[in-house]
Amino acid sequence: MKKTIAFIITFLLISPFAFSQNVKWTEGRQLTIEGRASTGQSHDYDRLPAFARETARKEVWTLSENSAGINIRFSTDSDTLRVRWVLRSVCKMPHMTDCAMNGIDLYAYDDENSRWRWAGIKLSWDGKNTGIMLQGITKKTRDYMLYLPLYTSIDSVFIGVNDDAQIQKFVRSDNKKPIVHYGTSIVQGASASRAGMCSTAQIGRAFDTEVINLGFSGNARMEEIIATVMTQIDACCYIVDCNANMTAEMITERAVPFVKQLRQTRKNVPIILVERTLAANSWLKAETKQKINEGNLELKKSYEKLLSEGFENIYYISERNLTADSSEHTIDGEHYTDTGFTAYSEYVIEFLKKVVGR
Repeated sequence: MKKTIAFIITFLLISPFAFSQNVKWTEGRQLTIEGRASTGQSHDYDRLPAFARETARKEVWTLSENSAGINIRFSTDSDTLRVRWVLRSVCKMPHMTDCAMNGIDLYAYDDENSRWRWAGIKLSWDGKNTGIMLQGITKKTRDYMLYLPLYTSIDSVFIGVNDDAQIQKFVRSDNKKPIVHYGTSIVQGASASRAGMCSTAQIGRAFDTEVINLGFSGNARMEEIIATVMTQIDACCYIVDCNANMTAEMITERAVPFVKQLRQTRKNVPIILVERTLAANSWLKAETKQKINEGNLELKKSYEKLLSEGFENIYYISERNLTADSSEHTIDGEHYTDTGFTAYSEYVIEFLKKVVGR
């Protein structure tokens, strides 16, 4: 009998139904969603606007439905935070954690130290998830950012606060324009341990600004449709980091036209071209090292061609500056662990301070 009572109590404590009482639920779309390209999404948590579906390759469009880099910003004085979310699909990959691919990652703003700090995480179980994310919080109104999964598509997300608490959407009053980061699986977030550790999230927190993640795993190829989408965003800068998904020949063919397309609409927005970092074991693999260097050489030639034609506000980041000795920064030689993302982000952050003055 005692075991039966204990089981019932445990069930009530962990059951989603236990969280339905005295809780005020707010749908994410009623708060502030940041990290999407432009507007006009067919689904609230898609990254590309609906019009791009007609032109984008199927692979790119499917990846754009992943919520990488998207976060929900809000403020509340609740001493407990709950979250309820449903995934359209559950992603499994051997070189990434379930936490990063399907989970929710929470940050809170520390007013005393003027910085964003990690606050909590909820893992995904079978795509339908409800639970307490953070409790026992000192009662005070704080700003929060809830990062959505990196490698899956999210159907809905609700924030739960105490029914006597206030919850409000974030309103940006600083007029900061977003940073747009276009690139490969690394930009999308492979292989961060959780959503808040990918480079776009780290850069966004450092500047307290919106960063739009246009990372498309294996499919960043400087395509016209992506340039079209990027020009619709009134950005403070564009970062283009596509070399790892392109051959040297593709870079020669596409890099200059891609930049010119951006510049045609956005006359003065800084454009930053980024080389591909060397594979961690390329010091042992001459062919791999040569292939990467050839691609980087073609990107450098494209950059120099643009400068020779009089284009201004074009910048360049060499691979040797990004992660220093990258041998301890990857999970498989290519994709960054958290230390790799931190090294990458720290360099980009300092570079951006010089370029856009933040």
